[in-house]
Amino acid sequence: MKIAIRKINPCTACLCPWKKDKQEKKEGHFDLIMWVHVSQIFDVVDIFKKILQEATRDSCLGLSNLNTLEDKLEAALSGKRFLLVLDDVWYKMGENQNDLQKVVSLLKAGEAGSKILATSRTEEALLALGAVKEKCIPISEMDDSAFLKLFMYYALKGVSIDEQDRRTFEAVGAQIAKKLKGSPLAATIVGTRLRVKPLNYWINFNARQHLGDVMEFLKWSYQHFDKEVRRCFAYCCIFPRRYQLKRDELVKLWVAQGFISVTNGEEKEDIAQRHFDHLLSALFLRPKGWTGHLPRDVRHLFIEIYGEEMISKKVLELQNLRTLIIIHTQHEEELLVEDVLETVFTNLTMLRAFILKVEVRSFMGGRQISIPESIGDLLHLRYFYLSKALYSKVTFPRRFARLYLMEVLDVGYSQWGKVAFSSGEDTTNLINLRVVPYDSELDFPFIGRMESLQTLHKFTVKKEKGHELFQLKKLNKVRHVLKIDGLENVLTKEDAQQAELHEKACIRGLILTWSPSGDMSLQEQDLQSEVIQALGPPTHLQILAIEGYKGSSYPSWMTGDGPEVLMCLRDLLLIDCTELASIPEHSVLFKYLHALEAIRCNWRCFPDNMEHLNSLVKLGIQSCNEILSLPTLPQSLKKLKIKECEQLESLPTIPVSSEIVPQSLKVLIIEECKNLMSLPTLPESLGTLVISFCSIDLPSTLPQSLKKLMLHGFSKIDLSTIPPSLEHFDVLTHDQEFATSCKTDGHENWEKIRHIPETNIRYEEFYREDDEDEEGLEDDEDDDSYVDDEEEDDDVPLGEDQEVDVPSEDGQEDDVPSEDDQDDES
Repeated sequence: MKIAIRKINPCTACLCPWKKDKQEKKEGHFDLIMWVHVSQIFDVVDIFKKILQEATRDSCLGLSNLNTLEDKLEAALSGKRFLLVLDDVWYKMGENQNDLQKVVSLLKAGEAGSKILATSRTEEALLALGAVKEKCIPISEMDDSAFLKLFMYYALKGVSIDEQDRRTFEAVGAQIAKKLKGSPLAATIVGTRLRVKPLNYWINFNARQHLGDVMEFLKWSYQHFDKEVRRCFAYCCIFPRRYQLKRDELVKLWVAQGFISVTNGEEKEDIAQRHFDHLLSALFLRPKGWTGHLPRDVRHLFIEIYGEEMISKKVLELQNLRTLIIIHTQHEEELLVEDVLETVFTNLTMLRAFILKVEVRSFMGGRQISIPESIGDLLHLRYFYLSKALYSKVTFPRRFARLYLMEVLDVGYSQWGKVAFSSGEDTTNLINLRVVPYDSELDFPFIGRMESLQTLHKFTVKKEKGHELFQLKKLNKVRHVLKIDGLENVLTKEDAQQAELHEKACIRGLILTWSPSGDMSLQEQDLQSEVIQALGPPTHLQILAIEGYKGSSYPSWMTGDGPEVLMCLRDLLLIDCTELASIPEHSVLFKYLHALEAIRCNWRCFPDNMEHLNSLVKLGIQSCNEILSLPTLPQSLKKLKIKECEQLESLPTIPVSSEIVPQSLKVLIIEECKNLMSLPTLPESLGTLVISFCSIDLPSTLPQSLKKLMLHGFSKIDLSTIPPSLEHFDVLTHDQEFATSCKTDGHENWEKIRHIPETNIRYEEFYREDDEDEEGLEDDEDDDSYVDDEEEDDDVPLGEDQEVDVPSEDGQEDDVPSEDDQDDES
């Protein structure tokens, strides 16, 4: 019989005792084969139960006496040649050696030729069993290719992703696998832990400095609990430290979240309460001990304040307080935050973490606030949080630079709020700063000394000391999207190479910007080409935006097929850049490109071989005034948006479905292309059509799949062409009579559109382009509202912030919310 060990370990195997029988390979050589998983908790009674159950195939739940178990085992094994596999044996020096020897003594009960096969992560455990050192057999490591396949099997098992996404994950996975020291067990555990995690989590995991310490990683903090209990405990992490959990409330939450499974008809609440008691008995949860008295030696405090109530004097007297979390809920925006901060900073100077969350139920608008200078007295402060959503601007004082222990500075995320730092103070002491608000104006000199920095919204190169490009060299923990402005101030390619962007393993987006400088000499163009070539980012980059680039050619990491090419790039944005003459046939970057957008690029034409972009699903062209026509587009295209291309006269034949490529165009948006006179035949897959202020006549036949139709700037519209599938119809017309007829009950035009669920017919006598937003022209996201119903999301799973904005259509960068990279066991 072939014997298989169910789990491969990077460990030492041993045959005890002692002599290998040539007959072992024959079918039926062993009368009995038993497999027992030992693990870290070595309990002789439990192991004997498992062995007896394997030998007799009977339940041993009622047996707990060791002598009784030994007698039954001797009877079950007597007269039989057996093979006992003890898998994953752990040994603690001097603690369980006697217990291990009791297991080995079972050999005396069997016939000659009985064997025990043990596996362990350490040789010491096998020697404690009584094995001879020469009989300990190290299991050889797997080759790199097989090991990577094993790791990716567990990392992507059961995950449904397209081929491009799979290539992206495999590129990062190959780097992670190299750090697991060939350990199949580590590949199994790490791969399983990374499964269903977004790509950014993989990238951050790969960047961990102590990733090679596999054994530390494998010691699960919850290994004594089953999966369901671990999940319930992980859910408790949503509550702040020292939050008073109520058992009944927590049990109901666990049940509501679907964490509790039932196998024997028992009530879910009873099972959940048992999980609670299990966690309580193991000290993962502790009984409520606070009865209203606030001990003076308390170190960590969470308080909730309502209405006009302020921080009590008892709290302000806690001179040794290390953590203070305040949740202040009020009906109106009346809280003077500066006063609260001043009070806390003045009295609680030993704070290491301070959180102030202000929740206003009746919010009228934001205002600017300045953090008091007294924050400079909190020399031990490491974590500062203030909910910024209430404020249009938060300004930190000069004395903030004294807080050299500061690690996390968080003021929440707001689309319209900003964070600023007072200038003029030496900030070189902030060497421990790791997290700052993404939208902060972090214009510090010598920022390169902050080697722990993880968030950097924008770095501007200046011809000033402390603002050189090489300041980025050691900032290899920066993540999310990195924008580099002022590249026109880089004078040599050597200066660009010193930034070492390829070492920024955690960034997934890069924005490179040159400021306009009028006509450029050939020498200046060549310099830009050398600089961008030297700024090669990590190969797993997903988003790339380039603005103001006028170099003579694009870098090899974009157009080539070498190891430096961006094989995982999904989104490419070019703003006011050099013409892209053709798509390199062997370029990995363009082969797998997902979205391409060109803004203010005065190109005479687009690349004539764009049909080779077989993965392209989104194409945007804006303010490219020199373009007269477009080449053949790829069949994979799902969304095409053309805006403010004044010279554009015609569109190519729009790709339709084929048996080979089933995808086809779903969204077509054309805005302010005054010379465009007609449209090609529209595919039946089209779901959204937007035509705004063009000279186009509406096609006589519209696709029957159309759900959303927006027509702006039309005088006459033949409503007989409207398909019955339409769900949203938006019209801005110069014809008042037509607009009125569409709203008049019983009129012929009204009858033709009455079946449409949403209609918006408006009349504008004199249309002004500046009024576009006021007239309700919907944005790009609205244009996609019906796309989501028809197609699956093509984006790489990145968690809750998966949609990362690169510069918007007006050329300005959009805010990007920060990410939560913490692992969530649940």
